[in-house]
Amino acid sequence: MLTSGLLPAANTGLVYLTGFGDLSRKPKRSITGHLMETRKIPVDKGEYNETVPLQLGLLTTKLPDGGSFDEARGISEQLGVSVDLLEDFDSVHAVVDSSNEEKDRETAGEVLETDPELPVTPDFLSKYVAYARSEVDPGIEDDNQIKDRVADYYSSKREDVGNVVNTNDIESIIRFSEASARARLSETIEIEDIDRAIRIVDSNPRYQD
Repeated sequence: MLTSGLLPAANTGLVYLTGFGDLSRKPKRSITGHLMETRKIPVDKGEYNETVPLQLGLLTTKLPDGGSFDEARGISEQLGVSVDLLEDFDSVHAVVDSSNEEKDRETAGEVLETDPELPVTPDFLSKYVAYARSEVDPGIEDDNQIKDRVADYYSSKREDVGNVVNTNDIESIIRFSEASARARLSETIEIEDIDRAIRIVDSNPRYQD
């Protein structure tokens, strides 16, 4: 449920929202119009009336019609969400649980081999992410290889699928590459971060609509 004041209170953090497509028009517009387009949101509380800048992540989920995805149909149609709205997200993915004997055996083997004594606990992971978000601010140095890689992807993808790809996708690549560098606790975005970000953006099923 999207309650009043949730977005400002979650500033610099992460908001997880279920059933995004089922929200009424006003809260949905609050997210798409303020958070995702302007990165700001108005706060009106008593005598306090200000526009607050927001720096937070939004993770949202929605079940498709029928409860499972039909890979032959577009994701926009199945979610009941417009293509324009999906384009406001950095990345959109369909979680499909398909049966494949070889992959299922591989998955079962990995689960059985998992060491229950691994030191990565939820508490450790939470602290690691918090440290990376607060202490690491990666940037792109004057690296022509990185600029060329992004430019090559953008131009070739537009040639393949048209204007479904726009400059918002470049911004998404930059944000994902920053996250990748933070995960490595690196102040510098490397070509490996750009490649990882491109793989994430390129797997976006909205290109199919």
